[in-house]
Formats: sequence, structure tokens, C-alpha cells
Amino acid sequence: LSPAERVRLINAYREKTQLAFLKLVAAVLAVPLATLTRRDQAHQLLLARKRARIFRTVAAALSVLLAIAVLTGLYANRKRIEATKARDSANGLVGFMLHDLHDQLSETGRLEVLSSTVEKVDSHLSENPVPPRLVADLRLQQAKILFGQGKLDQAAQRAQQTLATLPEEPSTRTGRAKLHAFLGDVLAWGQNQNAAAKDECFKALGLFDSGTTDPAAMEALVRTQIALGDILRDDREIQEALKTYESAWDLAESCAPALDTIRALARQRKAEVSHLHNDPEGAARAVEDILGLAESYLHLTPNSHPWLVIKAETLVLRSVIERHSGRLSISLESLRTAETCAEQTATPGQLHRQFLLASIRGQIANHPSPALTLPQRSELFENSLSVQKALMREDPENRGWAAKLASTLRDHAGFNLNLAELIKDPSFRQKALVDLQAAEALLRPLQLPGTLQERVETLLMLRGVEASKEKALVHFSAAQDLLKQMPADDVETLLLDAILTSATTEDSVSQLRAHTKIQRAWEKAEGIRKNAVTLQLAGSHENLASTAAVKKDADAFHTESDQAISLLRSLLVPGADQPDLIEKLALALNTRARELRVLGLTQQSSDCYHETVGWFEQLTKTYPNYAPPFRELALARYQLGKLASANGDEQKSLELLGLAFTTYLIFIDRASLENPRPPSPLGVANLAALRAIVSRETESSRALGRYDLAMLSWSRLFDISTKIDPANLAPAEAVQLKEVRRQALGGAAKAYTMIENPTQDQRSDARLLFTEIQNEAGKEQKPLDH
Repeated sequence: LSPAERVRLINAYREKTQLAFLKLVAAVLAVPLATLTRRDQAHQLLLARKRARIFRTVAAALSVLLAIAVLTGLYANRKRIEATKARDSANGLVGFMLHDLHDQLSETGRLEVLSSTVEKVDSHLSENPVPPRLVADLRLQQAKILFGQGKLDQAAQRAQQTLATLPEEPSTRTGRAKLHAFLGDVLAWGQNQNAAAKDECFKALGLFDSGTTDPAAMEALVRTQIALGDILRDDREIQEALKTYESAWDLAESCAPALDTIRALARQRKAEVSHLHNDPEGAARAVEDILGLAESYLHLTPNSHPWLVIKAETLVLRSVIERHSGRLSISLESLRTAETCAEQTATPGQLHRQFLLASIRGQIANHPSPALTLPQRSELFENSLSVQKALMREDPENRGWAAKLASTLRDHAGFNLNLAELIKDPSFRQKALVDLQAAEALLRPLQLPGTLQERVETLLMLRGVEASKEKALVHFSAAQDLLKQMPADDVETLLLDAILTSATTEDSVSQLRAHTKIQRAWEKAEGIRKNAVTLQLAGSHENLASTAAVKKDADAFHTESDQAISLLRSLLVPGADQPDLIEKLALALNTRARELRVLGLTQQSSDCYHETVGWFEQLTKTYPNYAPPFRELALARYQLGKLASANGDEQKSLELLGLAFTTYLIFIDRASLENPRPPSPLGVANLAALRAIVSRETESSRALGRYDLAMLSWSRLFDISTKIDPANLAPAEAVQLKEVRRQALGGAAKAYTMIENPTQDQRSDARLLFTEIQNEAGKEQKPLDH
């Protein structure tokens, strides 16, 4: 039966049983059944009413209790909702501060505003329950803020601590991937810990969902691939690095325009590698693509700091490409524009961007363009080094900064060594020594494959500057030990090994062994690197030619010298702006001419000097404020004057020597203007060069009977010597200065006595001259001889 049928039958049975019971009672009591039935119905009604009253009472009580429960529940629920809203609001506010506000402040470079937020978030997370997924996100943003402020150690520690405490569950998978990616980037970029960084990058790639559409996750994934590409590039796995950069580009392009900044970064990295590995045209195209993309965004948002940084970094890369392509003016212009972009982003708190600006200024200071004067270079170097050193004090463990600062110090040392040679001031050599010692101290603790070459170069420079032979030997031995850790047949290793070989024993055998290694490096080099090695190979041929000239081996000299000149000429590009290369070629020709004169080949020497003069004249006309070519031009004209005199052409000799003297004075004037500090760079060494010119000029003047010209030349030399204060000279130099003055006065006086009919002006000059002679004699308290 169905349940309903069963209930119906049960109720019917109960009614029959009750009726049977009433019939029995009615028979026993002798009461009519109808009467008993009415009484039973009344009784049942009474019971029903009583039950109804009890039910109503219970129902009322239950209603009151239910109402109380409901109200209590509603109140608790309301409080719970309010608490949830407050927590969500707090989490949302923190998220806004770390995400949206972080991005907005990054645009204007004001991340220092978020400095206190890092600590407040720590407090918020310790006092409120926050889902693990959100914890991972907030901690990552904290680490990014610390990274942006240059606190790399703290940023890495924050990421590592979060990964150690974060539960490994599906909800935190993307967060853990981002943290691993960030940590890999920090370890590679700031700490140069490539092995650990590579491990973190692979962990991140293993956690990322390749099918994700989350822009933040995609950005982290692309950044991870770029960081991995950088590591592969540093480890010399060039093809793998290029593939990784290309993969990063494709991923970023699939999310354009949201990830356009990251896309530009991937293309930038690939352009750098392409430039260094035999694809300069591809690198140049990539650079122009990036700059076009940056300009399109900066046209809409001129103060977008991320795009300004991308533009600055890309312009630095273009500067390198243009410099190696023989376009120095464009190269310098690119660096100057990069400096302007970087200046806009180097705001307070943005330590990385401040370091970028300082680094760019260091590169400008070291640029080979003659358009920069020495004061400009000096000021740029000082600014660059002061900022980099200050930032290093903020983050002393930043190995990336340490390596770049060491590079700037080496460049500055080279600048000071050039000044020491140009101005003949030994104090600049001491400054170079201090710079190199600081650079070596920065590189020593790094102990990384990527910095081995830089450290060996630094040690070799130190060896050449150290006055102490014992210290020089220590530097040399350290360089030898480090060189053994570098790849044996690498281009850089071969070049450094050649320097060490030639320095071990300065004989012809060592020179030939060193030349063989440079030759092998030249054969292995490719692309842009080939040009730099060509310069070193040409220099090696020059050294061999000089050795052959000393040995009077004319055939060997011609062979080696021709090779050197031919290599330098091969680097000249028609119509290109290559003043640095022209200067190297002119100097090589000057050396060749001098050696030809030593070999007695006067006509060939004269022809070579004429070509040298032509190149130096071109430089002095194009760059009239650049001092070094004026000195070399003066000395080349001096040599031509000597050759003309030897050939009996005294008139030509006199003309050339007069030009040489005037040109040397122009050099002194330009060097004085360029000198970054007083006093004038007119040192005794430069005065000695002028004395040599005047001595030869006097001989030609006497041969032509022009004693008036001889008197004038010696008088000019004396006037120039009076501009040097002996108090600023070392004792030995002061003695030399006195001797030059005495010789100048004596030479002028002797020339005057040879003039048969001196003019009134000449007599007046002579009176002044003899007064000076008396003064000089009086200073020394010696009698004035006839």
C-alpha cells in the first residue's frame, strides 16, 4: 500500500475501536450510546482545547526565543560583515598603495613616498588575517619598492622569507612564481650570482601557467625570460640567450600594449647581443624600433619615467653602435640626449635611476670625441664618481653597481694618465694610482667570471703606474693567476695574455710571442670586436717595426711598418667622422717617419712627415679646441724643418720652424684652457720642447744671416719662461727652468751682438734684455761676465 493509504486505514481502524469501546461502556453503565458519544465528544473537545493552550504557550515561548536568536544572529552577521568589509578595505587599500599607487608613482619617479608603507604593511599583515595569495602579492610589491630604492639585500631577503613561509597550494602558485622570478632578477642584476639566479628563473618558469591571461603574471613571466637571457649571455651561451630574448619578445607582443615596456626591454637586450656578435645592422634596426616605440608613448605622456628610462638606455646602446661605425658626433649626441632623459627620472628615492644618470655621465666623460674639452670631461667624471660612490654607501653589497663603479674608476685613471703625459704633471699619475687601487678593491671580492677580465686589466694598469717594483710585481703575479681562470682560447684572454707575455721579458722573442697571440685573437674576432683587435694588432706591428729600426733591419722595418699603416687605413670609412682613428693613424705615420730618419732614409721620412702634418692639420681645423693634435703637428713641422735644413734649404727650414713654434704655443694655450685646475700646464718639459725648436730656428736664422730673427726667437722663449713660477716646481725642475732662462738670455744677447746695424727698436729690446741678464746674475750673486 502507499503511505497515504496506510494512514487512511489506520485512522479508520482507530475510529472503529473507539466506537466499540463506547458501546461496551454504554452497556455497562446502562446509558444510551448517543448520550455517551456526546459526552465523549465534549471531553475530546476539552482535551483539544487544553492541548491547544499548551501549544500556544510553548509556541509563544519558542517565538520569543527564536526572535532573540534571529536578532542575535543578525547582529553578529552585521558585525561580521562590517569586520570583513574593514579587512577587505584595508587589504584593498594596501593593495592599491602597493600596486596602483606604486605604478603611478613609478611614472613620476616618486617611490620615496612609499618608504613608510613597507613597514605599515608588515604591521597590517601581522594583525589581520590575509589570504596567502594576497600575502604573496603584497610581499612582492614590498620587495619591488625596496629594489627601486636600491636596497637589493633587503629586497632579496623579503622575497626569500616569503617563499619560505608561503604554503605550496594552487592559490599561491602564481604568487610563488612571481617571487622566484623577482629573486632571479635581483640575484643576476644586482648580486651577479648567476648560478643561483638561473635556478630561481627555472623555478619560476616551472610554476607559471603558460596559458594565463593575467597581465601581472605575464609581465613576471616575460621578465623572467629576460633575466634568464641575461644570465645565458654572461655565461657566453649566446645563441640560447638570443632565443630566450626572442621568446620574451613574442610573449610580450601577445599582450601589447599592456606589456610594451617589457617588450622594448626584450628587444633592447637582443640588440645589445646582436651588436657584439656580428650583426650591427640588425642591432641598429632594433634600436630604432625601440626608440620609435618610446617616442610614440612619450608623445602622449612626456613625463613617463619608465619610457624615459627605456629611451635613455637605448640611446646609450645607439651611441656605442654609432661610435663603432665611425660616427662620433652622432654617438656623442645620443649620449647627451640619454643624459637629458635620465636627468628627468633621477628623482629622490630612485637610486637605480640616479646610478644610471651617473653612469651615462661617466661614459660621456670617456667618449673619444675631440669635441669635449678637458674641463668638461673632468667635471663629468667628478660628478659621476661622487654619485656612484654615494650610492654604493647606500647599498654596499650591490655587485652590479660595484662593477660599474670600478669601470668608471678605470676610465678616470686613463684620463688622468693622459693628463700627466699632456700637461707633464706627475700629480695626475698619482691620482690615477688612487683610482686604480679603488677599482681593484671593488673587483677583488666579486670573484665572478664576468669580472675577471676587468680585474686583470685593472691589475695590469696598476703594474704600469706603481712606483714600487715590489708592488708592481705583486699586481703582475695576481694578473697571471687570474688569467688562468679565463677561457684559454678566448679573444680577450689572448689579448691579455699577449700583454703579460710582452711584459715578462722585454726582448724580441717575447715581443714575437705576444704578437702571435694578438694575431690569433684577430683571426678569431668577429664583427665590431674585430675593429678593436685590429687597432691592437696594428700597435703590435708598430712595436716590431721599432725593434727592427733599432737593429738597423730596414727590410723588417718596412714590412712591419707597412702592415701597421695598412691595418689602420683599412678601418677608415669614407665620409665617416673618425677623429680618434685619424689621430692614431697620424701618430703611427709620425713614428714611421721618425724611424725612417733613424735608418737614414731622409726622403721617405720627409714624405711620411708631410702626410702626418696633413692629418694633424685636418684635426686642428675640425676641432680647434682639442689640444693634443697641435703639439703633434708642431713636433712634425719641427722634424720637417730639421730635414729641410739638412738638405740645405734654410729658408724652408726657417718657415717650418716658425710654424712649429707658433703651433706649439697654440697647443700650450689650448691645454691651458682645458686644464681642469691651475696653474697653467706650461711645464718644464713643454718649455724644453720649445727650446729645441728655437735652437734649430736660430741655426737656420744664422745660416741666412737673420740674427734679428734669432734674437726674437730667444727673447720669446725667455718671455714664456717667466710665466712659470719656480715655487710650483720640484727642485730638479726649478734648476731646469733656470737653465732655460739663462740659455734664452744668452742666446738673445749673442744674436744681438751679431747684428751689424741694429735698429732703434732692437737697441731698446737689447737694453731690456741686458737688464734681465743683470737681474738674473744679481739673484745668483754672481759677477756678470762680458
